[in-house]
Amino acid sequence: MKVRLSLAGSIRFHEIIYRKADLQRMPPLDRRYFVMLGQLYNDLAQLLIQLLYHYPLAWAETEPMPLRARRSAAALMTLRQLAARIWEVNSLIDGQFNQFAKSYDRDKAIKPLVGKLRAYLQAPNAAKAVRHSAAAHFDQKMIDQGIESLGDEVELRDFFTHSAGNMTFDGADTVLLFGMVRSLEEVWGEKISEPFPALQRLALELRDGASLILDMVVPLLAAVYNRHLEDPFKTSTVSVLFDQPEADEVSAPVFICGPNEKDDEARAVSNASARRAELRYPGEGMTPWERFQRTRN
Repeated sequence: MKVRLSLAGSIRFHEIIYRKADLQRMPPLDRRYFVMLGQLYNDLAQLLIQLLYHYPLAWAETEPMPLRARRSAAALMTLRQLAARIWEVNSLIDGQFNQFAKSYDRDKAIKPLVGKLRAYLQAPNAAKAVRHSAAAHFDQKMIDQGIESLGDEVELRDFFTHSAGNMTFDGADTVLLFGMVRSLEEVWGEKISEPFPALQRLALELRDGASLILDMVVPLLAAVYNRHLEDPFKTSTVSVLFDQPEADEVSAPVFICGPNEKDDEARAVSNASARRAELRYPGEGMTPWERFQRTRN
């Protein structure tokens, strides 16, 4: 997809440079949280970008079904990862975190932000429900519930192709989604008849949950900079990255387009760039589609 580039999408970066000695001058507790909060922010920001480009139901009804299936799969995967990361914040803000945050809260502006986040995590929430049922492991009970919840008229589709990276088992994700809906019903306290609007609602809740974390992290890290780095905003350099596409002008690619025939595909793989060597599909003599066909005969 070709996108229009414009200066309206430019991003200005204020670069803050520090070294190992700067970290070592910080109290151990402070530098640990400084690094962990930075990691957390990066993870959530990246997942939110992925969610933006694979937003549930963002595809048009006129798009081919394989494309719609892969977009939904990408959104579901991103939501599962986002739920897990949000829920892990429980352990980060436990223990000595209050002591750390309080020491930097001169204007008492950070405490309410921490309070909002704690209130969300302590109440029934979708991040916990998805984390415990579908984020990083397989819950057999949830799969059974998903299959049981399917209507008799629901059609499950899987898409086979000659390229391993482009196959899509949409039926598996559909069952997973129906199973997740059963867990979300308990959180939201209502019966859910249609799973895809629930996916959209889940996306909005996790977006808001992540935003609570990002809102808390920024003032905390800024306070650490101000206390432990020497005039970081005076000595920072400025970089400007031009011609970035607007959010509504681009969508993430979901398929790896390449040769369709087996011989051509093998030739393309053998000529691939060396830096992508680790991503090559090793192959087992047959393409996924050929293997599937053999099992039917």
